[in-house]
Amino acid sequence: MLVLKKSIRVLSVLSAMSLGACGGSNDSDNPSPTPPTPPPAATYTVGGSLSGLAGGSIGLRLNSASDLSLSVNGAFTFAGVQSSGFAYTVTVTTQPAGQTCTVANGSGAVGSANVTSIAVSCEAVPPPAAAFNRRVRSMRYDFDNNGVFEGAETYSYDSTGKVIGSTWTYIDDGVTDADLVSFDLRSSIGAGGNETGMFSYDVDGRLERWTTQATAARSELNFRWRTNGTLDTATFDDFSGSGALVSRLNFATTYADGRLASWEATLPDTPIFSQELALIHGGGGVLESDTLTTTPGGTQERRELTWAGGRLSEIRTFNPSAPTASLAITSFEFTGGRPSRRLHIGQSQTYSWNYAYDASGLLEHKRVDLNDDGSIEAAVAIEWEEGLCALVTFWAPRAEADPVLPVDPDRAYILGDGHAPLPLCGNVP
Repeated sequence: MLVLKKSIRVLSVLSAMSLGACGGSNDSDNPSPTPPTPPPAATYTVGGSLSGLAGGSIGLRLNSASDLSLSVNGAFTFAGVQSSGFAYTVTVTTQPAGQTCTVANGSGAVGSANVTSIAVSCEAVPPPAAAFNRRVRSMRYDFDNNGVFEGAETYSYDSTGKVIGSTWTYIDDGVTDADLVSFDLRSSIGAGGNETGMFSYDVDGRLERWTTQATAARSELNFRWRTNGTLDTATFDDFSGSGALVSRLNFATTYADGRLASWEATLPDTPIFSQELALIHGGGGVLESDTLTTTPGGTQERRELTWAGGRLSEIRTFNPSAPTASLAITSFEFTGGRPSRRLHIGQSQTYSWNYAYDASGLLEHKRVDLNDDGSIEAAVAIEWEEGLCALVTFWAPRAEADPVLPVDPDRAYILGDGHAPLPLCGNVP
């Protein structure tokens, strides 16, 4: 058996040798093996994480070719993949309203793994520096336009220029005051004697509490702001002279694209009552209209705002069910680029504010003409002083815009939506 197996192996070898000898050598019949296809080069993504975004959106750019828009915090990844050694730089192209975002670990080169170390963080824009060199020292009120100023409000400021206190005094001159209760001149306060105002701020320098203390009552406006400078909630509280809470009005707000979209007002002790205001903004972020709905009953009131040259020119108020019948029209006139007149025509009252300025351009007088018939029933004289003044933002629901202040589209608020700076600052070249 072993001999047979050995013979078979020998025959096989000889047969192979003879076949090779007969055919000779031919490279075409015996091609070289094809080398294996190399594996594709590894590729990786570039991304990281976003934190602190409080509203709106942020734009990011990878080198000069890839843009990314983000509206929520968390992980992000740029489109496309990159090979090892790819050099990257990530920058912010669009800042969210009211915030500043910075990039950490924004430059480097792709290694052998996805890049996830880019960290984008956002924070509120710091309160504006005290860039104004004039501030209101006092406002004096003549409620009957007889030349005697019965009321006066003086202001105090801290070292950064923010207002921290006010003192109101009233001395009756024996002449009957004009009926000015229907709008923001302070005759109703004058009858109450003296009062003080106190302003306190949060750690970010935003107005947190505005307290007004009179002999027999106290009121508090409390504000809670988002990190991007927009209002989150507010409470308007009234207290008795003994300190007991008499009433509270709560406000909650919602935003879209960094702009106020709506607010709702509720009374904790009257749960069936609420008011909701829905706002509509147009191009450039200006407020075009708002609609106030009151529950119970569902009654509505709508305002339409008209702008010209970046300033508010008219507010028309009407019932949506009868749009041709105006409840009120407020219009604003400008002379030499400054507001000169504000006319209010309502169903129950008509009046106008007339503005006058000093030689440096600072507002010096506001005069009230009831019935808009050319007579002046009351006047306010504004006294300025040199000193740092920082704009302080407060919030008053559905407050009309102060025509002295221009629209600033770079701010988180706009005129007419309730956010507004206290009109205490001015500049002299």
